[in-house]
Amino acid sequence: MYYCKPHFQRLFKLKGNYDEGFGREQHKKKWIGGGDGDEDEDGEDKNSGEDTSQLKHEKEEREKEAKEESERKKRQEEEKRKREEEEKNRKEEEERKKKAEEERKLKEEKEQAERKRKEEAEKLAAASSAEENRKRDEEEKRKKEGERKVEEERKKREEEEKKKKEEEEKKKKEEEEVEKKKKEVEEEKRKKEEEEKRNNEKKQKEEEEKIRTEERQRKIQEEQEAQKKREEEIAKVYIYNNIPFQNI
Repeated sequence: MYYCKPHFQRLFKLKGNYDEGFGREQHKKKWIGGGDGDEDEDGEDKNSGEDTSQLKHEKEEREKEAKEESERKKRQEEEKRKREEEEKNRKEEEERKKKAEEERKLKEEKEQAERKRKEEAEKLAAASSAEENRKRDEEEKRKKEGERKVEEERKKREEEEKKKKEEEEKKKKEEEEVEKKKKEVEEEKRKKEEEEKRNNEKKQKEEEEKIRTEERQRKIQEEQEAQKKREEEIAKVYIYNNIPFQNI
């Protein structure tokens, strides 16, 4: 069984301790001896019965309160549902009224337009006098003048659009021409750089060939000089040994 905090406090106030408040014997009585044990047991049984009836009564009260709370919540939910239904019905009624009002206004507008059309038809039928004809002619003239102005404005706009389009095409062509010239200049510059690069490479190759030729000539000259020195040394040896040159 579970107890809430107020019931804990109430049981403690009744007996001054939790053990007796819950119908149990205090632990301290196990270590206390004496002749009053039977009396204590009788008192405890009596108190225990009272506490049990009180707990039962409190349990019934709690169940009653829970039932009342449940019924109260149900009533609140029912009232809330009724209010929602009333609000929904009220909104539907307002929508119906609004729709009916709009239909009524539309009907009135149609009737008013029909009356106006009939009045204009009657006026047109009654406009048989010269003044009415003159006014009608003037109105037609003004209408034609307005149409002519509108046509002139339209032609003027078309001419402006055409002129603007031609200017855009001209500008585009100029841009393309400039881009083309720019590409040609870049291509010419690239070709010139390539030509210059080839010339530099050719010049470098010629210089390398010249260096190699000079190196070969220098080596040949050195070899000739060495050969000449060897021949002179051999000649000195032959002269020193009195060896005739024809035996060489």
